[in-house]
Amino acid sequence: MIGSMKFGRDRSFGGDYVHKNLVLENFHIEANLTDTALFGTSRHALWVENFENAQLRNLELVGTEPNAMFAIQYGLSVGGRAKDYSIDNVTMENFLIGVYGRALNITIQDSDISNVEAGVNIMGGGNLIINASSIVTEVTRNDKQLYAVRFGEGNTTGSPSVLDFHVYNSTLALNNPQWTCSYTRQLHALSCFAGG
Repeated sequence: MIGSMKFGRDRSFGGDYVHKNLVLENFHIEANLTDTALFGTSRHALWVENFENAQLRNLELVGTEPNAMFAIQYGLSVGGRAKDYSIDNVTMENFLIGVYGRALNITIQDSDISNVEAGVNIMGGGNLIINASSIVTEVTRNDKQLYAVRFGEGNTTGSPSVLDFHVYNSTLALNNPQWTCSYTRQLHALSCFAGG
């Protein structure tokens, strides 16, 4: 399909995690500037908000704006609340941010996020697992807000004080020949520095 899709409503309509058990699978979304201004001010391909137990499988999310590589903000937004999300065999490319929002318990597996300025930005949550996936960003400017994965406590009520972040058999990379990056498992940190 061409355009964008939204599932769920924010917590002001029924509370946290009011929606249950969503399964989205086997479709392709092409997002562009003409057809993605459907919901609010954030252009996105797929928005799945305020669900408990959402399974997203076998999806392709592609930003297709020819003259503005990062014109569409989010490949997948989970909005202000998300709990127990599984992102399995999902491809995202040509977005400013691949996965964005506040979430508790997200697993990304067998997925590919590429040609994005920031790969995964999950704030205000806990328990992020990345398994057998590739998250490769395109560094196009000198900015401290560029990252493969950004995962933190955020400023939401009820955020856990301990974050669990695990990466298995995956590639997390900033694609810029002028930078060298490495992931430190003990610190759960991806650090980069100029030069080879």
